[in-house]
Amino acid sequence: QDVIRTHVANYLSHHMMEEEAELYDHLLQAIERPMLEVVMQHARGNQIKAARILGLNRNTLRKMLRRYGLL
Repeated sequence: QDVIRTHVANYLSHHMMEEEAELYDHLLQAIERPMLEVVMQHARGNQIKAARILGLNRNTLRKMLRRYGLL
């Protein structure tokens, strides 16, 4: 949580003048990709197992993996 707080504060300090800083999308990308990489590694590439770990439907996981070029 502290890492995320620091990241958000740094991002905002560099984008203070922008009304549409796209903070949510920026944070989502910063968190999702490494999370997916670690979980897929832990699941040894097994998408069903990874989806269970994440609490996602396998099809949702596949879409996310494609979005980040991990599939």
